[in-house]
Amino acid sequence: GVEDGMNMRFSIQGAPARLVILAALSAGCAARGPLVPETGGSAEEPHAVGTAAGRVLVTWGAVHPDGRADILLSGDDFGPVRVNPVPRSAVAGRQVGPRAAVLPSGRVLVSWVDRARDPAGDILVAASDDGGRTFADPVRVNDDAGRAGQEYQDIAVLPGGAVILAWLDERDATPLD
Repeated sequence: GVEDGMNMRFSIQGAPARLVILAALSAGCAARGPLVPETGGSAEEPHAVGTAAGRVLVTWGAVHPDGRADILLSGDDFGPVRVNPVPRSAVAGRQVGPRAAVLPSGRVLVSWVDRARDPAGDILVAASDDGGRTFADPVRVNDDAGRAGQEYQDIAVLPGGAVILAWLDERDATPLD
């Protein structure tokens, strides 16, 4: 890492992408790899979140050469962990990537676009009660029957602990020929 005033910059090279994490020195952050699939590919759409304890968690899409992706999460003392239970079912890149949030209880939530059930995409959320080391089976939050694009999602936690999840639901969009 390189110290820059009150911040520390960590960088991990993962051909062809490099993930850079800028974290407060008090967080004691150390990124861990590998970032990309063993078969090659790229790291796409990283998203970082801090915990009340000062830890830094980073989630990103590990995109395989065939374009399918896995959602990974790494912490300052572990990682990476695959979040999506169906390998290569996730979507990452082109501004569609995983997002993370941490509740006041410490529960970690990761949301992403997944194509395992519906090729047009579902919005899934998985929860971890051990700081991101393991995840329960995800919950699908969109309620369409299928074939409706569900993308561009984001997740946040309000100060009182309420969770907000927003995404683009294209079920009523005019189909393109």
